[in-house]
Amino acid sequence: VTIEMGPTSVGSILDDAGQLWRDRMAAKGLEYHEEIGAIPDCIETDGGRVRQIVFNLLSNAVKFTRSGSVTLRATCDEAKRELAIAITDTGIGIPATEQKQVFEAFHQVDNATTREFSGTGLGLSISQNLAVALGGRIELESEEGTGSTFRLILPFTEVEASNDTTCERPTSLSECRLYLVEESQMKQAILSGLIEPHVKSVTAAGQAAQCMRAIETGAVDHVVLDAGSVAKSAEDLPQLRNLLSLAQSAGIPVTVLISPAG
Repeated sequence: VTIEMGPTSVGSILDDAGQLWRDRMAAKGLEYHEEIGAIPDCIETDGGRVRQIVFNLLSNAVKFTRSGSVTLRATCDEAKRELAIAITDTGIGIPATEQKQVFEAFHQVDNATTREFSGTGLGLSISQNLAVALGGRIELESEEGTGSTFRLILPFTEVEASNDTTCERPTSLSECRLYLVEESQMKQAILSGLIEPHVKSVTAAGQAAQCMRAIETGAVDHVVLDAGSVAKSAEDLPQLRNLLSLAQSAGIPVTVLISPAG
């Protein structure tokens, strides 16, 4: 795992996360709440990795919540010099006997969960490894049938925000914050696993609209998209054109994946 520490606005990351996931939650009939306490303006950490963890935890919360709400909270413990970012859902919850294992690679609670929600069980393992690499950890509180809270705990040192206001793009792939647009959760996991060692961070989503918001907030350096996920029919082509046009205007390169028919 490559970690690149630097001045990071956690508040901006949380704002981006809310913007990207709010519509998806609404489309699923879920309420979204934010409770952001008094947190430092800028801390020394790897912003790309923090973003990756938060987005993955939100993705899981939405995925495993059939009804109710998802809440994003952020608090600061000055005495311990720790920042806590918590994602609470009213989803299916996790049995007490399974809670240690959910951070193991390829683990899902049971076969019924795998069938209903799909996925590889890699996301939490990767997120926990990233949290540890940042000097932190992920804690879990959950009750089966009631919901779960995943809490990212990070040590922090307040720093001055960078004075560099230029918008220069990374000059190498290893510096890129890559955004993957792929509808299939399974393909997301496979492609993310293949790409992640070669870039700064990977954020994956299933809809073009989420990617477009990320571009608008300056959270993306390169887009990889599965054309079949964005444009399933001729009616969807305008959405694909809008995404490509927005990326072009922002100076962001796009790699389009085209699967053979059949």
